[in-house]
Amino acid sequence: MASMKRVSLSLASVVVLTPLFAVVVLTVAFIYVEVRSSIRAREYDRIEAGMTEAEVQQEMGRPGEIEPCRNSGRVKPCKQTYWYFSFMERWGISLDEDDRVLDKTYNVSY
Repeated sequence: MASMKRVSLSLASVVVLTPLFAVVVLTVAFIYVEVRSSIRAREYDRIEAGMTEAEVQQEMGRPGEIEPCRNSGRVKPCKQTYWYFSFMERWGISLDEDDRVLDKTYNVSY
């Protein structure tokens, strides 16, 4: 049977590797957030007034939140707003009573 060498990490190795690991994890997280935000923005740009609820969900997927509309000052009543989220950003798609897009909203750092 082959002998296995025991590997032990010295305190110096741990001190050096821990910050390096943290940098790698943060870099990967930052790249993920940027790519996801970019994809979501392109999907959002393709949404137009009059599109159906099914077309919106086909383009953007299921919303992270569905909120009833407040309808203050709107010419045509809004039924609900679909909210899609990314880090520090959100995109809203408002639908009328016929489940068609009325308008869109974009917020940063809400």
